[in-house]
Amino acid sequence: MAVLTKIKHSISYFPLLADVGVALSAFSWLQLAQLCYVSTTVVIKSVYQYYRNGPRLPKWDLTIQLTVDLGSGLSKVVFPYQTNDDGIERIDFHKIVITVRRWGNKKLAWPKEKGTYRSHSINTQEVEIDISKLADIEIVGTKLTNLAQNDMALQDPRILECEIILRNAAIQMLESHATNADNLLDTVPVVKDEKIVLYFHGGGWILGNIETHRVITGEISQASGTRVVSVNYRLSPEYAFPAHLLDAYISYCFLLKQGFKPSNIVVAGDSAGGQLALSLTHLLRHIGAPVPAGLVLLSPATDQRHIKYEHDAPAALDYLMYMPVETPASMVRLMIAPGQPLSELMKRELESPLISPIYGSFSGFPSTLIQTGGCECFLDGNIALREKIKSQNPDVPDIVRQDVYDDMPHDFHLIFPYRREASKSYKVIGEFINNL
Repeated sequence: MAVLTKIKHSISYFPLLADVGVALSAFSWLQLAQLCYVSTTVVIKSVYQYYRNGPRLPKWDLTIQLTVDLGSGLSKVVFPYQTNDDGIERIDFHKIVITVRRWGNKKLAWPKEKGTYRSHSINTQEVEIDISKLADIEIVGTKLTNLAQNDMALQDPRILECEIILRNAAIQMLESHATNADNLLDTVPVVKDEKIVLYFHGGGWILGNIETHRVITGEISQASGTRVVSVNYRLSPEYAFPAHLLDAYISYCFLLKQGFKPSNIVVAGDSAGGQLALSLTHLLRHIGAPVPAGLVLLSPATDQRHIKYEHDAPAALDYLMYMPVETPASMVRLMIAPGQPLSELMKRELESPLISPIYGSFSGFPSTLIQTGGCECFLDGNIALREKIKSQNPDVPDIVRQDVYDDMPHDFHLIFPYRREASKSYKVIGEFINNL
């Protein structure tokens, strides 16, 4: 009975099992049968191995082992894996993404006693961005320019949704400076030189939103005593690259318009959101715009061109199966050009710093904090990022810090928020932000 209780408790943490009834409607009966078979087999095997042999890695609990095994097992069913574009026209990419969103976009409850938040709408035509300099960006500049010009030509302005969130520590820090409670939930500085965090959620550029990531943005607000602005940037496949990057640029310029100084803005993100934070900084440097005071990167995706994928590994160590670009259903392909055959131009685009930040110059880069799981798929890429920032800024010894959390999978802040490692990581984030 105790074992069954543990299994039930562990599965309740697995994010892909949220709203299963809704998600299952996207599958055919054959796919449903395959999913049921794979899920049942994986759970039985995973639990048996856990109690028979002990955890796969020393710090794993049953929840982590089940999540890793289910994630890697189910992804092979949902995302068809192949190493070429044969039959690409028969793959329903939109259906794949909608299915994953129904599973993954779990709206996490956020008790009122923890803090508060408010939604805001950004009129993209009222935010001044420097379109003239976008065209000069190598490889992807034309796409960015056209997208920005399309926004300006719309008769009805496009609206970009965002949310400002405050945990209790931020409320206590700022409430004495606010004339009323509404000021705290507005998007203008409450006090001179107020720091603020601009956050981009993860989700492989295809899923996730403000609500799914309150578990992270709320904890950052609490640990740092600052307000956090979280952005609902556009997602693929409905909006391919560079739509999400343009939205990141607009949201940064929006904070400048509202009165925040670049030296008081910290840009943060997890996974794909970490890639966005890095690529936004490369974009700002290219056009000569002021960069933020610092970056907080949680398991960032740094290299979309060269991806190590262990599809047939005997035992998974991460739930995220990050497929190479040769696979049509990989998140990278869905982000850059969903449904299109891989071309030489696409390969070149994938080496742009605005897609794969590791290929950019980091000389004069802002102070950066990187947090990485010790067994995650992005570990090598995150280490390479740290070394590149460090080597290109020899006169700034503390410009980059990377903390590797032993045995933790990808984006453990979001997937395993109950873990001591997550609590420890937020304390480090708070100290980093306050010391900028």
